Amino acid sequence: MDDNDAVIFSTLIIGILCLFAGTIGMSYWDAQQVRVMYQQAYAKNMECRVATTQSRGSDFVNKVCGEIPKFEDYDD
Repeated sequence: MDDNDAVIFSTLIIGILCLFAGTIGMSYWDAQQVRVMYQQAYAKNMECRVATTQSRGSDFVNKVCGEIPKFEDYDD
């Protein structure tokens, strides 16, 4: 094996490893975005519930704020 073959082989291996790393990284990023979206929706719903309960009554909360978000609804 001469130097040119070694360079081509190394470049090919590095390229494949970069593709795998990119794929894994994108999967992780997508999962994190789903978690962040859920946390934001949950926090807003809880803020609405606290404000509505203080001003009205607990029976009125679900009509104004909606149901408490479930993580399963955000997970693909």
